[in-house]
Amino acid sequence: MEFNFNKVKKENLHLVLSNGSSLTLRPPRYGSLKKFVRLGADVDDQKALELVAEILSENIEKKQFTVQDVDELFDLSDLSAFIELYMKYLDQITNQKN
Repeated sequence: MEFNFNKVKKENLHLVLSNGSSLTLRPPRYGSLKKFVRLGADVDDQKALELVAEILSENIEKKQFTVQDVDELFDLSDLSAFIELYMKYLDQITNQKN
């Protein structure tokens, strides 16, 4: 029996940011996923911004984001919309069949 990880289909999330730039997010690492799940119960503005910066930094374009970048790019409505979208994305990729 053999399993080839190179053949696992990975769903990416394509974003167009408010500054007009495009970003393609990879599926999250397990550590980021755990932080995101805990965020709902442990709402802290700084932690939320740090986590969104971490999530945005997991992109194919290899662009890194800081808390300041996220704060400049996202207002409260944008942040809320992104978190809702990201939750749907996580649900989609965790329920997909390989």
